[in-house]
Amino acid sequence: MRRLRWLEPAITSFGERVGLSAGQSYTVLTGVVVAVGLLGLGLPPVVGRDALAPIEHAAPAPDSDAPRATPDTPVPVAQSPVPSSFGFVAAPSPVDREGEAPWPSPPAHPVVQPVGVTSRFAAVPDPGAPAGIAVGPDGTVYVATGNALTKGGEGPGVVVALDPTGELLRTWSIDDMPDTRSIGLTDLAVDADGTIWVLDASTARVLRIRPEGAAPAVVATIPNVPACTFGLRPPPCEPGLSDSGPEPRGLAVRPTGGVYVADRAQGTIWSVDDRGQVEKVVEVDDRLAGEGPVDVAVVEGSLVATISARLGSVPPGLPSVVRFRPTRSGFEAPEVVVDLEVGDAPSAIVPAASGRVFVALSGVHEVIDLGLEQGDGVRYGAGLDPAFDVPVGLALRDRNLLVTNQGPANADASRWLVIVLGVADRPPPLTTRSTS
Repeated sequence: MRRLRWLEPAITSFGERVGLSAGQSYTVLTGVVVAVGLLGLGLPPVVGRDALAPIEHAAPAPDSDAPRATPDTPVPVAQSPVPSSFGFVAAPSPVDREGEAPWPSPPAHPVVQPVGVTSRFAAVPDPGAPAGIAVGPDGTVYVATGNALTKGGEGPGVVVALDPTGELLRTWSIDDMPDTRSIGLTDLAVDADGTIWVLDASTARVLRIRPEGAAPAVVATIPNVPACTFGLRPPPCEPGLSDSGPEPRGLAVRPTGGVYVADRAQGTIWSVDDRGQVEKVVEVDDRLAGEGPVDVAVVEGSLVATISARLGSVPPGLPSVVRFRPTRSGFEAPEVVVDLEVGDAPSAIVPAASGRVFVALSGVHEVIDLGLEQGDGVRYGAGLDPAFDVPVGLALRDRNLLVTNQGPANADASRWLVIVLGVADRPPPLTTRSTS
């Protein structure tokens, strides 16, 4: 304290020179100190779905062995302490969330997209209506078409392979799909061996395509189980009182081989191993009848799913993101990460190396970058060019999020696109090995 005795006479002298009292001088100097601090630390974030401020992004540095220069200014995002229906921050994500280490050299694909900026990656050929999308270990991009009665062209659904720049490589046709169907291929996933797993919701089949193979093979069919009716029926059964048929909508690769399948109508997430054995791993009781998990992702051992309508939300019926933590014998009951907004209609969910997830919102033409632990979110959609028009599927590359753009019912071929969104994240490593 003795060392600071000189401060009061100095402040008083400063005030006398500019015509201020001692108290006013203290106030002015305090304001200067606070202003300097804010310039160094940045202003706090603005919360709200419509609070989008345009931000200029410098072009990323070219790949080299030297540490990557950080081209994008980190923008803090608001955190929500409890799961709730809230407006997400509409701003770019923080850059390189994993620390100071430089990004690894990406595989051969187009120049990394600046964060928050979109570009056209590829047009999806007839029959169109692109749905699921995934990236193989060699950078090949696979897209499944969801063509059905009001979507896309006629004929069976197909899986197309694109090179890392978006050029068409080959096409597989999926046989034995009903000609008059209300839903088609819904998702696909690729494991570390490069095996492609495909969901045909029209027949509840799980198919497998070997990259070197000539035709897809059926691995399993999701069963139609009866309603549990307050536990009066033995498992496997459909949680609740409704008795719906299977509607497999989303896929995730299992760490031990095979896939997890999100069955929306029966409120269940199934496990399908390499041999085709089907088992129930979790069920969603907290749902409206006929609603349930639309997609599923594996995040650090947990299952994270998008739910189309949750009964226990306030108000009831909000879409949600939930997490099932692992136990020694399976998974715990779901915990709500966040309730989304009415009309969001979440579809695909894809994990990132940072532990965050990206979620496609087909109802409002947006994508969310969601922090599972932080409870924060960043919405991308407003002001993008090209803009999302019913985004359905997601796949992540280094700093590139690939989004299938399906368009509304009866959309023409000009809307069947894969769009690239620049993000500040990368995919988790592919460690799963097939055992068959």
